[in-house]
Amino acid sequence: MKKNLIKLGLPMLLLGAILFSASCQKNDPVADKDKDEEQVEIITPEPDDVIEEVVIGSNDNKSGGIYKATLVGSTGSVKLVLQGEMKSAYITFDNTTMVLPTTDLENWTSGQPISNATFGNGDWKIVFSVNGDGTNPRMDVTIPNHNVLVIVFKETTQNSVTTYEGQYQAGQGNVSVEGTLNFVITNDTTIKAALKTTDNEIVVLNGTLKNRNIVMKGSSALGNITAEGIMDDNGLAFGTFSDIAKDSTYAVTGNWTSRRTL
Repeated sequence: MKKNLIKLGLPMLLLGAILFSASCQKNDPVADKDKDEEQVEIITPEPDDVIEEVVIGSNDNKSGGIYKATLVGSTGSVKLVLQGEMKSAYITFDNTTMVLPTTDLENWTSGQPISNATFGNGDWKIVFSVNGDGTNPRMDVTIPNHNVLVIVFKETTQNSVTTYEGQYQAGQGNVSVEGTLNFVITNDTTIKAALKTTDNEIVVLNGTLKNRNIVMKGSSALGNITAEGIMDDNGLAFGTFSDIAKDSTYAVTGNWTSRRTL
């Protein structure tokens, strides 16, 4: 009787080993999910090769080259590079930097217009368009749970583009305001800015830079906004801020500060 049990036991052990091996080879949905997440490239801080990438003169009047943008809603910046072998967008938003590649420009060459090319990584997306000569760049940024305003310019050998990100605070009596204040300086003279108010309104300001002196002005639904200040040698800009109600019901003053990001 024992011999029969032993004879039966060996095949059963072999069958058990086969079943165990097969079960180990089944797809693990959790492991597969982890693998998918590992394919999303998240880089902090922004890669050095992108920071050091400079414009190429042959792209000055073409759609290729470098485009820089500041983002408001929360806060961030974009450097989109379309030259050499690089066709990617590098976006920093709320201190997270991601690389957004595209497959829409495989047959594109600099000088051809770009219409709604999508750069994406996970649920972050940039849709970019520009004329064939590099004019009128348009950029839409999609980040979950954020309404993002984009100010974008093309950088050339004749037109530098720098982006700044910062905050403002102001108050008077029981009234106080604070929020994001970001801007782009082009050609070392012209400023395009945007801020987010305490009631989540995004306001665009226009300004100038002259002899390190900054003046930016714009209007919200309720008030007239002015930010004035100076720029130092270390990429820091700062100054005074005021928001005066159009109906004279309030007038708040305070300060703002922004630091260069690109």
